[in-house]
Formats: sequence, C-alpha cells, structure tokens
Amino acid sequence: MSSTTKRSYARTIFTAIVGTCVALIALAAPASASGPSGHQVPVGFVWQNNSSIYNQTSPNGRNVLSLVQEDPATVELAVRHDNSAALSWLSGYHFGARYAVWQHDGNLVVYIGSNNTNPAWASNTSGVCGNQCTLWVQDDGNVVIYKGSAPVWATGTNNL
Repeated sequence: MSSTTKRSYARTIFTAIVGTCVALIALAAPASASGPSGHQVPVGFVWQNNSSIYNQTSPNGRNVLSLVQEDPATVELAVRHDNSAALSWLSGYHFGARYAVWQHDGNLVVYIGSNNTNPAWASNTSGVCGNQCTLWVQDDGNVVIYKGSAPVWATGTNNL
C-alpha cells in the first residue's frame, strides 16, 4: 500500500471517529432549532459552598446545578431535580476539592485548594470553546455547554 493510500485511509478513519463523537454529543444534549434555552450561567461564576446563593437554577425552578459538600474536606458539582435529595449527576469525588468555576476559556472546573492551579475535575472544553461557549441549566434537567447552538458537553441528565 502506498504512503498516499495509507494517509487517505487514516484520514477517512479519523473523520469517521470525529463524526461519531459529534453525533454522540448531539444526542446527549439536544438543542432546539433556535439554540440553547434555560438559564445561562455567567462566565466567571464561582461555586464556593452548598449555599443557595451559589446554585444555578433552570427557569422552571425544577433543576439545579450546585456544589455539594461530600465531607468536611471535599465538594463536587451536582445536578439535582425537583428539590430532591437524590443527585442525578456528580462531577466526581476528589479529596480536597474546594470550589468550581465556569471559566472564560469555556472550561467548567472543580479545583483543589484555593489558587486555580490544581484541577480535580474538568469538562475539558477549553480547547473546543476558547471564549465562545455558554453554560446552560436547562428546563429539561440537562446542564450543557454550547458553542453557538451546538452542544459540546453535557451531563446527560435531560428528562430523568
């Protein structure tokens, strides 16, 4: 097989993989034809504790993205529906996690410590978004990061 044929074959496989990933993301976070709807979280928003001041709630009031304290030394982002004690999504337990930030680069991050240098968990969307993404807490229960009207990350908690 020639090197040109090998490159063409590799390009075809890469394109198929990327297309599959984009399709899966779109299925996990359906967008309306007019783009995202719900409550847009302001860029730079910081979740610091489990106080309602730091919650971000969907317009219908049924879905909340908040910081949950797991023990005295750890917090994680969580999605909760209908004021339930049950959590439908968690960012993951990481000892020493203290707060979360919706960053200007389009990354949603939970940090250990207090100086934004030790991430415990991240949506890993900074390379995808730059400063062009928005974070939404939707009425359907999903929390989604959009670039324009295209979803690039979601909790997958819609209609639970």
